[in-house]
Amino acid sequence: MGLNAKFIQVIGNVGYHLLNFLDGVDAVNYLEVVRTYLQFRSLAIVSDYEFLKILKMFDHHQPIIVAKEMYQHYLHECDVVDCRLVPFEQRDLLLKQPTQRLFVHQSFSIEAFNQLSKTYLTPIFQCYSRLLSFNTDFYCSNYGLINYEFYAQTIGSNRDLNDHEKKFFKPSTFFQMRNDPNYQVNLTFVSNFNEFRKNFDNRFSSVHWIDAIDFSKFLIVGGSVINALCQSPFIDTREQDINLIYPSAYPIEFEAAVMKCIDVLQNITSQYSKHQIIIEKTPGKLRFDIHLPCGVKLNFLYITCLEHRNNSLSSILDGFDIDLCQIAYTGS
Repeated sequence: MGLNAKFIQVIGNVGYHLLNFLDGVDAVNYLEVVRTYLQFRSLAIVSDYEFLKILKMFDHHQPIIVAKEMYQHYLHECDVVDCRLVPFEQRDLLLKQPTQRLFVHQSFSIEAFNQLSKTYLTPIFQCYSRLLSFNTDFYCSNYGLINYEFYAQTIGSNRDLNDHEKKFFKPSTFFQMRNDPNYQVNLTFVSNFNEFRKNFDNRFSSVHWIDAIDFSKFLIVGGSVINALCQSPFIDTREQDINLIYPSAYPIEFEAAVMKCIDVLQNITSQYSKHQIIIEKTPGKLRFDIHLPCGVKLNFLYITCLEHRNNSLSSILDGFDIDLCQIAYTGS
């Protein structure tokens, strides 16, 4: 027994040193993989005290100021007051816009997230990670990406809000809007990719268009992906569009890729319908809306380098104004 105990301690020390070379999501993935092994279980920090100890390292740092080029195209309708973007006086009070912070506290910086991720099993980190997406949209972050199927089977498993989270969040009442009192909705997410594709195919008739999408260029993002991840469909599924982005292209490459998709869509459509697809291009913008005879609308959106300087998928998704929609389907 003494020899075994020493062996376990040595492996644990090696694992701890390996952890020090990892940051952010990589650290979470590593800890999630090794925590099922007895030798490594002590690596995962489970005390809120350790989270707070790391957080104090960033207490006295100056806030991160957002670069002007990230918000300068709003300056014709807003002014900068005390590091906040404040809309000019508006006559219609019902449409009054809130102010936006032009800074991010260091505790929510990428550096802080990388360090704090080692405490991902603590209740306070679970709450902290939910708050990351409520930072200003102008902060060009890159917190990293998590594979959904892996996430759903581990840290994303169904649980109640902890005490920290209950102070900030309330259960959603969106699905209670349905008038049918007998309607029962399953708010849980699917557990694997096959269930997701089945929902996506059924709810968005993807058999009529999915083969036209070049997933080496385009990604499907936002609400339609969330819808297909849910066990029960959204109430407004029939009104939902499919949003596709090309995150690493120049404008001319984006347009060429869209035109190629349109050619394939026309060929597919001719095989099941006598009607033609309808193509709309938004004036002054690189956006194409494709209306298909099956009732689905595809929105092809160009994401500029100005909005997301490093054009990483992580920073693009983090820039979405609705945190729940910060998700992408890569085709596999």
